[in-house]
Amino acid sequence: KCTLYPPPSAQKIAVVKHSIQLDRVIVMLTNCSLCVYKTNRETALLERIMQQSEMRDSEDKVVMSQDIVSMELVRMKSKHEVPPFDREILNENLHFNSVSDVWDEKDGIQEFLALGMSKGSIYLVHVKKLHQLYCRFTVHREAVTMIRYLPHSQTFVSCSSEHDMVFWKVDKINKRIQILSEFIIGRQVINFNVLND
Repeated sequence: KCTLYPPPSAQKIAVVKHSIQLDRVIVMLTNCSLCVYKTNRETALLERIMQQSEMRDSEDKVVMSQDIVSMELVRMKSKHEVPPFDREILNENLHFNSVSDVWDEKDGIQEFLALGMSKGSIYLVHVKKLHQLYCRFTVHREAVTMIRYLPHSQTFVSCSSEHDMVFWKVDKINKRIQILSEFIIGRQVINFNVLND
């Protein structure tokens, strides 16, 4: 059991996730900052606060023209489940080289933060390199309010403020999003749980 306090000048806590790979807790605040805590004592120790303006693409440009609306911790068994790509970077080798050091085969399961953005984009960042964009793609037209990953089928599920739910995969060969199904729900999805995964 561990007590976690927000930073002194903090906003409210929006999301809390535990990274097994880092053995840390990652907290998203309502001002879109990400806080990393070490939790090996009664009180968690704040190790790092990352403002959203610190996130960069492979050309070292700030990528946060949108606010972070939602965050999910995604675990993957293979680096081939989602290859690194960014449609806004023309030099694929530059992008690949900027993120290739996060994969270590002996680590086994890899973890990413899936960040749902205010204008419909979804960003993936590896937990070992939170400041570096791993993937960037657009699935929705409005704010992404929820993201889940179904590892057995390698499928993502996301919802937006337009009250839609989209099931999609990453096309590994063409490095683009493949929409499998899209539903208009008519109301905001608050919770989505995966059973028997």
